[in-house]
Amino acid sequence: MRSVAFSGNGDRLVTGSWDRTAKVWDARTGSEMLTLEAHSQAVNCVTFSPEGRRVLTGSSDGTVKVWDALHGRETLTLKVHPEPVTSAVFCPGGKRVATVCLDGTVRIWDALEWTVSRGELDRQQREWYTRWLRTHGLANHTQESPSDQ
Repeated sequence: MRSVAFSGNGDRLVTGSWDRTAKVWDARTGSEMLTLEAHSQAVNCVTFSPEGRRVLTGSSDGTVKVWDALHGRETLTLKVHPEPVTSAVFCPGGKRVATVCLDGTVRIWDALEWTVSRGELDRQQREWYTRWLRTHGLANHTQESPSDQ
């Protein structure tokens, strides 16, 4: 396993793995509900949308995939970064998504249109946003790029 996240109401978990899959689990019984397969490399980060209807998966293949969390269907693939995606999170209202690449690039997406609502952030903005995500418990997996160390 590479990452794990609860659904907003705590009834499900989603996990991301080295085997290029994500799985949705019943948090009460531990039984597997769905297997999400479509990435060509490891799934580094996973998260539910606030209302629990969507799952985001970010992969070493540089893509973020959006899934129907109830039926397991892939609904969208975003080729968002040139390097592995290390974190992908919904904002609390579910209208925006932030994605982070291994090189430290952060992109903010409109989660309705799936367009970049804000371009790449400079280093100071990235550092602030990464701290904000960690402080609010929204970063389930982040890595600093070598230039940030």
